[in-house]
Amino acid sequence: MELKKDKIIYPMMFKIENKIEEDIYYLQLPKIIKDKWIELEKASKFINLSEFNLPINTLRKMLNTHLDGIIDMDKVSTYSNDTKWIKSFKEINLKRILVCFSIWIEEFYIKGGLDNNKKRKNGIDKSVNKLANELISLLKEENFEKCKKTRVILFENGKSVNNEGFTLYPLKIIHDLMGKKININGVNTKLLYSSKNELITDTRDIYSKKSFISFVIKLSVQTLSPKNQAYLNIDLSIRRWSNNIKNISVGYLPTNKNCYIRVASDRMQMLAGGYNYQSKKLIWNDMDYRCFKECHISCEIPEFMDVLSDLDKYNNARINDVLVPYKDDITWLTTKYDAGVTFSDRDVIFKYISDYLGENGYSNNLVEAKAVKTVRFTNLHTFKNKEKEDEFDKELFLKQLDKSIDNNVLTVEIYIDEEIIQTIDANINIIDEFKSEISQYLNKYIGNSKHRIVFQSKCNITKRLNKTEQSKKNNLIGFENRINEINKELNKVKGPTLAFVIINDKEYYKKLDKDILLDPKYAIRCGFAQMGRLTQFITIESYYKEYKRLNNFNEGIDNKKEEGSKENKIIKSSILDGFRQLGVVYDYSNNKRLKDKDIVGIHISNYKKTIYNNIIGQFPIIVRYNVENSKIYAYCDLVDKVEVPYWKLNLELAALGANKNISDLIKQNMSYTSLSRRLDRIVNKSKKEAIIIIDANGTSRSFIKGIANTEIEKANRDIKKESYKLLIKEDQIIELNDLSNISLIRIRHNNEVPSYIPIKNGENYLQTSGIYKYEDLFYLIESRPKHEGKVYESNETKVDSTRSFSHRNMMEVFPMYISNKSEEKELEVVSIVKKLKSSSIQFDSRETILPLPLHLALKSEEYLYTIK
Repeated sequence: MELKKDKIIYPMMFKIENKIEEDIYYLQLPKIIKDKWIELEKASKFINLSEFNLPINTLRKMLNTHLDGIIDMDKVSTYSNDTKWIKSFKEINLKRILVCFSIWIEEFYIKGGLDNNKKRKNGIDKSVNKLANELISLLKEENFEKCKKTRVILFENGKSVNNEGFTLYPLKIIHDLMGKKININGVNTKLLYSSKNELITDTRDIYSKKSFISFVIKLSVQTLSPKNQAYLNIDLSIRRWSNNIKNISVGYLPTNKNCYIRVASDRMQMLAGGYNYQSKKLIWNDMDYRCFKECHISCEIPEFMDVLSDLDKYNNARINDVLVPYKDDITWLTTKYDAGVTFSDRDVIFKYISDYLGENGYSNNLVEAKAVKTVRFTNLHTFKNKEKEDEFDKELFLKQLDKSIDNNVLTVEIYIDEEIIQTIDANINIIDEFKSEISQYLNKYIGNSKHRIVFQSKCNITKRLNKTEQSKKNNLIGFENRINEINKELNKVKGPTLAFVIINDKEYYKKLDKDILLDPKYAIRCGFAQMGRLTQFITIESYYKEYKRLNNFNEGIDNKKEEGSKENKIIKSSILDGFRQLGVVYDYSNNKRLKDKDIVGIHISNYKKTIYNNIIGQFPIIVRYNVENSKIYAYCDLVDKVEVPYWKLNLELAALGANKNISDLIKQNMSYTSLSRRLDRIVNKSKKEAIIIIDANGTSRSFIKGIANTEIEKANRDIKKESYKLLIKEDQIIELNDLSNISLIRIRHNNEVPSYIPIKNGENYLQTSGIYKYEDLFYLIESRPKHEGKVYESNETKVDSTRSFSHRNMMEVFPMYISNKSEEKELEVVSIVKKLKSSSIQFDSRETILPLPLHLALKSEEYLYTIK
């Protein structure tokens, strides 16, 4: 495998090579309290179970947030060993534990405010209240044994010895660095504790564009395959503090918006707030607020509305400061500061952590990943004309469209309410612009396309949902009424039909009513799907914003060199996203490296709660890209027992949103068995060469055994015989031995994967896109957009420059099994995975986070997303 000369990146991690040991304090859960808790839990449920886990998630989160030094809380079940229930690296404050525990019992069982599950009697049953109060009365210090302290080895010889080290080691470093000073770009700032794995720079030290910001340093311990070696990861980001708000009467915040209170000179404390439907205002989360007051008695916290009315007043680098982070999706919180941390800032902070580790006897050797020579892909087709690159190849597009819908006639419908038409500026004609853009794809107005375009202007089904006196938060009445209206007004279609709906955004409906759901999008998607239509929304607000940007660009007001600045991105991207729903892909059938291959993405959807409060359990979505036919197939046992064309998967998943009995449907499906059978068919019965890609996140690791680092290490111990097994449950095994047509690739792209710093060339950082190798792992870095420069100037930072810095994220790729393995074959497969990140028809100049099959599977999962 050829390496690129001198092209290196430094993943922001350090191998843990030292023997590391620490003291851990353990608090036992007394039997008398556990027994009463189990009695209470049984009484709170309508269903009587003999064995179960006690609901500790919100309690664990609360203790982790408000108590200093807590490492973790063990699960409590009927037969669990509870001698090490709560673990801490500091002496445990039992009094505070008991107070917070009591508050949680009251909020969870007596008030019923933390669980809307209909299977519980919390908050409505007198016997539950009685038992909850009895449990509270047992929470006395004399009922607990004294905490025990034990010296524990956390890491040795580069491996984890005790699982507590994953939490304790970063927490110890965080506490050691609290209050220390760091110089970033000439600003000498103090490091403050922000959460148990996070430090921030002082909130009033770094000021730019009339905004205060903090650098955020997050530490975590991760392991790498195949040796399961432990590393300390350093992740950096920017936290932007919101400026004063002009009008908070229209303000909407998520239910648990984390804010930060300064409780000491070197310590911030999270406190959640949000909109309260009873008081009709923004308030602090009641349980969070009560626990905070118990743990920080001297702190005076103002009302949440008072903080929001004058944010600048509460950022003075003093105790009792209250700061609200800015988020891009909350439009009425403001800042002029862009997100992102430049390489020069990363370099400074990374070196600071490295120096600390070295001075304290820990390993701080830099990890180097070297670039490998990427495989070239020739004869790849986009939708651009081969001879005239600037022209769109309509014939090629129509050919690919026909493949996706099996040569059927596509009907494109355009829906817009007359009320919206009346609000549109007379100088703007969104309909004409839409027709003009879509004609580039369907040739409708040239007269040689079989596909149909239907314009629906008199359409009331896009108006806001109705509400009555009986309507509650999710407005089931309005939701069901809209679906019934759609069923009456529209004919059911059999052939592929794609409906574009021009509508208002979610903020518009929030302003109309914060309490009741009025946004019709979810009802429209479900109702249209029942009538055979896929739905693509275009919000009028995003169109206006793009129209204004385009107008400013043309008038020279905003001359940022953006790719595609001369066209309306909203219209184009919405149309392409609609065709993505149909499964339209590029034609790669003539490429020698991709020819005759099946690219398979396995995505596991996590638990969801529907609008009817039904729980959808974990289930697989398997997307197969048949390169030879340029066709996307999908398998999901919620939809069918066989593979279906991709557009039918999306249609059926969308229709499930209105299914009142979806929980019964889940029970009838054996997701583990169906996944095992589908994989067995691909691995053992397919004649094509298949590349199977699995995203190893927490959900998929719990569903598919054999893809976690610990399991890979076990399988790799016998180096001479690579014997990988995928366990779909314990009794369903897919063996990968001596196969000649299979490559199994595991990817990671979440916060388990470190960031990086590129090598310098003189004073500047080099362009970094490409494929890099570190030991047995590959890292993929996306290409930068064409309008950005090829180097990163080391003297420019976010703090003092308006330049747009684009830090590309890394994806980790581990080839678990490659048939007929060689370095060349391995690199080719990894290169194919990278190529598939730039294979979505939606984006001309940037890559998707996931390679194509997984990208499509994740997009399909969105059709089951319910109202938040």
